Amino acid sequence: RKDECIRRRVTDERELRIPLQYGWRREIRIKTAECRLQGETTYFAPCGKRLRQFPEVIKYLVRNAVTEVSREHFSFSPRMNVGEFFEAQDCSEGVQWCKLNAEEIPLRIKAMMGRRGRPPNPNKQRVPKQPKVKRGKGRPPKVKAVIFLNNTELKFMKRIESQAVLNEKEKQKLRALLNKLKQKGQAKPRPERKLKKAQRVKMDQKAKQVKKRQKLKRRQQKLQLRQEMKKPTEDLYLTDHKPLPEFAPIPGLVLSGRAFSDCLTVIEFLHNYGKVLGFDTSKDVPSLNTLQEGLLNVGDNMGNIQDLLIRLLQIAVLNPGMPHKYQSVTFLGEQICDIGINRDNVSEVLRIFLEAYGAEAELCEGLKSKSFQAHCSEKKAAVLAFLVNELLGSSVVIREIDKNIDHRANIRRNKWIVDGKLRRLKRALAKKKGIREPNGIVDGRRRKKDPGSDEGHSGNADGKGQEENAKEETKEKPLERRTDGTNKMDDHPCTSAAELNRQIEKLSKRQTFFARKLLQVSQTLRALLLGQDRFRRRYWVFPHLCGVFVEGSEASLGTEELEAERSQ
Repeated sequence: RKDECIRRRVTDERELRIPLQYGWRREIRIKTAECRLQGETTYFAPCGKRLRQFPEVIKYLVRNAVTEVSREHFSFSPRMNVGEFFEAQDCSEGVQWCKLNAEEIPLRIKAMMGRRGRPPNPNKQRVPKQPKVKRGKGRPPKVKAVIFLNNTELKFMKRIESQAVLNEKEKQKLRALLNKLKQKGQAKPRPERKLKKAQRVKMDQKAKQVKKRQKLKRRQQKLQLRQEMKKPTEDLYLTDHKPLPEFAPIPGLVLSGRAFSDCLTVIEFLHNYGKVLGFDTSKDVPSLNTLQEGLLNVGDNMGNIQDLLIRLLQIAVLNPGMPHKYQSVTFLGEQICDIGINRDNVSEVLRIFLEAYGAEAELCEGLKSKSFQAHCSEKKAAVLAFLVNELLGSSVVIREIDKNIDHRANIRRNKWIVDGKLRRLKRALAKKKGIREPNGIVDGRRRKKDPGSDEGHSGNADGKGQEENAKEETKEKPLERRTDGTNKMDDHPCTSAAELNRQIEKLSKRQTFFARKLLQVSQTLRALLLGQDRFRRRYWVFPHLCGVFVEGSEASLGTEELEAERSQ
């Protein structure tokens, strides 16, 4: 239908020239392949990065937040007269790329758009096709003659035809043969046998389909039952209520819950990405005690926190930098990145940075009249957390995150390969010992849906963990097919049980190593959420801090208890 068909969008050359106005470069290289001209289109971003496919262009636009151009302004078709054209020419030194002028470009494009294959021969004589004779509607199809006699009877009939006079015996034989032919001619072929056979085949097919549907239904029921068993049970349906432990606040903690969470964010960021920003993680990263005393202006730690603020602000001013209208703010027209930030002017530069990136108006107004050290601990912790969140948009940090994601994908792939080999060896060992595995397929798939598999993030409440688990399932399906397809090749019947045990032990160590490495790399990207209890308290594990942190509501404690804890 015309309404259902999808129309292809015709690219306009005027739209393709828009990226060239913003520093992009479009280059087409033409070469001869199989007696035809072929072109290859390449885009060069303003930073010089080479892009050869649409996914690379879209990834670059999203990652660098480019708004001037979009996907519709790009085309990798070499038949569009936009950009620079180069043609490969053979010389004594080898193949060289020569730039084409404006007059040669349309000719090359026309040659690339030419018709493929061998050109038509006008002198070739075509044989006219004869019209097919169609059979009429009432005309019956031709039926092959059916022979009802065997070889001896046929020979007797031919001998009778050759003789002129017949005796009595021959006449009797001839009458018997004629009666036989008459009976066979009158007898109609019985279609009951064919019908019964067709019905039997249909019944077998229906029975197979019914068995297949029943088997699929039982498998779906097992999966649903397993999913229901993994779901957390509500407290109202529990028959044996076990009392949950009562947790006391962290000893020595004076900061509020919001300020303490900001402190955890700053410390985890410095541990994970401080090295790429120039921090020495063993010396420059403060501890929780030091950070709390500095925010409360206790002792010499106040100066350490101020030095940490200056260093973070210097890095943030350079990368990701300041917006255009906040570049020059001094009376002399100097840029903020050229100003040396120290303890005297850090509050003013911080105010300008917060205003440029849309921070809370209360923080910006407070820095106009008071310095950073004069504010309360919650506001100072919020400022440090704001700087850390903005530094996540730095190109250096983004590059480090991409590298960690690629590294995690490689480790996960290696772990899947080891898991497949380990399953095949265990299956071969079970065959050697004569142990039957009825749920082998279910056990192989259980690893994908296990809450503690790979990273231990499948128990997370957010949607990102569910999306990652879905991606892992879709990636693991073709891998399992490939490993199962090579099962017959890898299973060696001559291998002894001791050798299989030795290989299984070796692969189990490798599996443990990859699982530990995968957890370590995953913790550099996010903290591990173990789950929450019936009181909505969430349990966190931070890779660079010891112990399990329980995030509870401060409203569960009364005001008197909070004041008593703070006074202690």
